[in-house]
Amino acid sequence: VLMSEPVDNFFLVQLIEKNRCKVQVREEQVRQLARGIAAGEKLVAQLVKAVPAAVQALQQLLDSATTQVGQLKQDFEELRREEAGASATPELVPEQLEQAVRLVDGLRLMSIPKSSLVAVEEDGTVWKAFDELGPTGRLLLLQLRVDGRLEKDGAASLRQAGLVSKTTVQDGDQSGEEIEGDGLDRSEDGLQAEDKPFVGPPGISVLTIDKESDCEGKLLKVNDILKSERWLHARALRRLNGGGSEVLLRVLAPQLEELEIEGVASPSVMEEVAKMSKLKRLICKCDQKVEVYPDLPLQLEELKLQFPKENQLRCVDRMHRPRSLNVRDYFGTNVSFLPSPRHAGLVWLEVGFNDNCLSTMLSLIHAHAHSLRVLRVYCGAHELHQKGFYFPHLGKDLAAMGLSALEQLVLIRPEGKCDQVGDCLVQLRSFREYLGMSVDVVCAVCPRLV
Repeated sequence: VLMSEPVDNFFLVQLIEKNRCKVQVREEQVRQLARGIAAGEKLVAQLVKAVPAAVQALQQLLDSATTQVGQLKQDFEELRREEAGASATPELVPEQLEQAVRLVDGLRLMSIPKSSLVAVEEDGTVWKAFDELGPTGRLLLLQLRVDGRLEKDGAASLRQAGLVSKTTVQDGDQSGEEIEGDGLDRSEDGLQAEDKPFVGPPGISVLTIDKESDCEGKLLKVNDILKSERWLHARALRRLNGGGSEVLLRVLAPQLEELEIEGVASPSVMEEVAKMSKLKRLICKCDQKVEVYPDLPLQLEELKLQFPKENQLRCVDRMHRPRSLNVRDYFGTNVSFLPSPRHAGLVWLEVGFNDNCLSTMLSLIHAHAHSLRVLRVYCGAHELHQKGFYFPHLGKDLAAMGLSALEQLVLIRPEGKCDQVGDCLVQLRSFREYLGMSVDVVCAVCPRLV
């Protein structure tokens, strides 16, 4: 009996440990199930919000493509009729060709057979997939292309020389996707050289031009500036002015992201600006007396422009992801703007056109109706006091656009003053009636009386 007790204790300990392990495993399984339920509930909640939005986005994608095809068919038939009846061949409008290119790109994306997908979580966990694309995956690519978040890898196309190209999808910093296809670049801008990344200390280094120390008369002392170290890591250039500015811009072009031109920018200066592939923010004023100016960089996100030309406004229409725009004093022919891609339109807009260009102003606002949050308009309070900038039907026109994201409308008085307070208050009330109380309607000059 004495010999058996240790044995019984041993088996008893084993039995207890075994049961304890089972309990621990059971508890871990229960916790895992609980985590799965909690995650599933959050996933369902997110899908409840995301699926209707995705359906709406896809429907808008279909409607947009249908509209573009119909418009191109109409333009094509009109072109054929003109060719048959006219001696001279009519010129094609650039927007027609751009629409055709976008539709061709869309068809290519809907025909891509394979893809590689890499998604990175915040903790560094990496997910990878290498598989054939189904119809749903191709729709995602097409939506990313419309939103301006899918671009061809031009450098890869150059390296492969027509053999294989890779297209990269980037959604913030969370994922990237590479798609194999032919190496022919049919993008709007053709093959582009690979942009070199910025090499320098973190932060935004600003180079500010001082008229007293950096200018000699009307000339910019370019040599003195370049001999110093002020420009080496500059990513923003402020108050640029003086003859010879083109040379300084030519040197700084690969690194500049922000540019402020003081005074009137000459066409030669704007020629250098047009070549800046990294420029995101631009403040400038064109010469009102000069009719021809170079185009604007299409990657601009923020732009303040006075006395713009027609071709520059058309560049605004073609910009990839504009976010903030201030454009005033346009005196050219009226321009029509295409609706901006979903999630890629302006959120802040200030516009100052007279009644001769009212249709241009309304078309610009309407093109970004789904994304505008702040709208600032040069608008007089009464016809007798501010002729040329009085728009009696503007409230009704804005209400018809469906400005679903609009939070504030600011009425800017062209002369910087508002002497007719009574007319101003009546006008503000009228705008509120059209736009609803969810939109904050204010005068830029008067105090908030109501």
